[in-house]
Amino acid sequence: MKERRMTSELLTALREQKQMGLKGGIYHKTQIDMNYRGLREWGHINGFLTDTCLTAQDQYKAALDYFRIKY
Repeated sequence: MKERRMTSELLTALREQKQMGLKGGIYHKTQIDMNYRGLREWGHINGFLTDTCLTAQDQYKAALDYFRIKY
């Protein structure tokens, strides 16, 4: 039950960040990385977009670990 509450808290935080347009939050950082870092290099550096996605995944895992949510 505690895990479900923590998952809900993380999702709520992400939704709030999105709605508020919060700069520097997890949601915003992922958007920035995908738009400017990953897509900018598409076709120029092989694997760069993949690395960008994997980095975002690592950041989400860190947030899950922080909230002790199993994945």
